[in-house]
Amino acid sequence: MSNATRQNTFPPRLRRLIAGTLALVAPVVVGAAVWIAFDPPGPTEALAVLLFLALALIAEMKPVPLEEDDMSTVSVAFVFILSSLILFGWEYGVMIAVLSALVAQLVERRPLPRTAFNTSVYALSAFAAALPALALGDGSAHDPIAVTAFALLGGAAFVAVNVGFISLAISYHEGLPIRPLLKNDFRLAGPAFAIQAFLAALAAALWATDPWLLVLMAGSLFTVTLYKRSSLA
Repeated sequence: MSNATRQNTFPPRLRRLIAGTLALVAPVVVGAAVWIAFDPPGPTEALAVLLFLALALIAEMKPVPLEEDDMSTVSVAFVFILSSLILFGWEYGVMIAVLSALVAQLVERRPLPRTAFNTSVYALSAFAAALPALALGDGSAHDPIAVTAFALLGGAAFVAVNVGFISLAISYHEGLPIRPLLKNDFRLAGPAFAIQAFLAALAAALWATDPWLLVLMAGSLFTVTLYKRSSLA
């Protein structure tokens, strides 16, 4: 989720938050890249990862508004990031999150500090989403119970980290109390992310059964996006 800022200046506390976030995410991203380098995917898996990256990037370029003023948005890229975590591993989910967020921010010509912060938060959220699977074991993408559990637990972790960091940044930038921001952001983003967590589980299950079945996700994602946009029209 993102929230448009009304000013271009960054208060000292916000600058420290950005620096701290970058320090936290650096070992995560480097670790993911090193992990992939030492255990590279085969041609088939590499193509699959690139497909999920492309889908996440396309979704990231077209976020869905959560409010009528379009200041708060959510991206269905979450579906492909979370499902890639389940299917391919935490390292691929983190890299897909980083690349999709970074490219989208650069295309939109966001200020560099904001680009760095949003990309870092996305990567940390993706890593947090992978922790349930890492703690409980990878399980199997063919096990619907395991996939659903990982998607729901991972989705909850993703939302908690994402909303927490973004709300804190808005609080520092706008000089607003953090509690009302957290409450409002969870109210707005929670239901959207919950729906997407189920869609991520469905995407992972469909892919594990037959990759061509992923085409069936198009209708669900289009319906969710169209409904949200029309409800705010």
